[in-house]
Amino acid sequence: MAALLAGALTGCSLGGEQEPERDPAASDPLPAASPAPSVEAPRVPSAPELPGRVLGLDFADEEHGFALLAECRQTLPRGAGRDCAFGVAVLDGDGAWRLREAPMGDGDLDEFGFLVEAASPGHARLSAQGDPYDLGDDAVWVTRDAGRSWTSGEARPEGTVAAIPDGARLSLTTDGLVALMPETAAYRLLREQPRLTDLGEPRPLGDGRHWVAGRDPETGDPALAVSRASGRGWRTLAPLPTAPPFRNLVRHRDVWLAAGPDGLYALENGLSDEPDGGTSSLYGDSLLGIHVSEDDGRSWRRVWRHLDGDSRPGALLGTPMTATDGSLRVYGYDAIYVSRDGGYTFAVERPGPPPEEPLLTRAGYLLTDLTNPGHYRLSADGFTWHTVVLGGG
Repeated sequence: MAALLAGALTGCSLGGEQEPERDPAASDPLPAASPAPSVEAPRVPSAPELPGRVLGLDFADEEHGFALLAECRQTLPRGAGRDCAFGVAVLDGDGAWRLREAPMGDGDLDEFGFLVEAASPGHARLSAQGDPYDLGDDAVWVTRDAGRSWTSGEARPEGTVAAIPDGARLSLTTDGLVALMPETAAYRLLREQPRLTDLGEPRPLGDGRHWVAGRDPETGDPALAVSRASGRGWRTLAPLPTAPPFRNLVRHRDVWLAAGPDGLYALENGLSDEPDGGTSSLYGDSLLGIHVSEDDGRSWRRVWRHLDGDSRPGALLGTPMTATDGSLRVYGYDAIYVSRDGGYTFAVERPGPPPEEPLLTRAGYLLTDLTNPGHYRLSADGFTWHTVVLGGG
């Protein structure tokens, strides 16, 4: 399967900056798109006959995954929740989804209180919790036989591990970054942690590396760390060339990383204060700048900056995608935008609020339909897509 490329972000508007100039000594921007053969999309099967609505979905790879569903039979009195039956659908390499009993039985539905994580083929972890990062004493169940049976698991990490196993999921807890062990579906704390504070959710890059955003412990500025050695060590990337007035006006800044065919993209977003005391975005966070590195994050060149007036993209939704045709695609709250010149300029590819939200998974890019629960599309290259329907919504 082609390399998978990652990154994500949300956005808004900030004035007082000039448009970035192209560096005449810099390398040429990414090539424009041209028709070319694409990698076949993962052929994950549909299962519209599954009962209920999908609450959570995770893939271990293209042929193995777990989906948590809830079928609500009636509405209880206001404030009492919904009486629902839960089930777990398992894709176990035989080309079909199998419905298994969920370990928690029937009960009220709180779709934000469950987290399903695929550890490896046939192995998964299911957590019932209000906050996925505050594990506390919340209930945890694990399966090692594709959902045929479940046993109680430990909420907190069970020991440490030197490296992330091949293909394993990397997660974030209050203890730090943890690897979800393929054989046991238990968390183990990585012995080497990034030298950053306020860590965000760890994510993969297409070449097998992992990255995480946080803050520089000395300056407090947003920072990125990347591990090439499966978590055995982390390298903090060079600071981004953020220019005034961003540093003084932005109350919250965040950075996300994406990998393109010719280098890395760093996408910087934040919540800014205008001189009149207001905020510059209806949606809160703004896309402030896009930076490109051609030396693996040792230096950066800013190629896009938020301008005065009507600057687009503005507020963004989900994971920006770098496709095999060299394009950078971002989903905004008002349109889908695409850049074919390495992030310098963007054009509207599809006007109006996007119907889907993008995410990178171990099975490829995943588009989740925002109005039709259980409707998805998968792609290995961000270019060719396969539709999957799970459950009756």
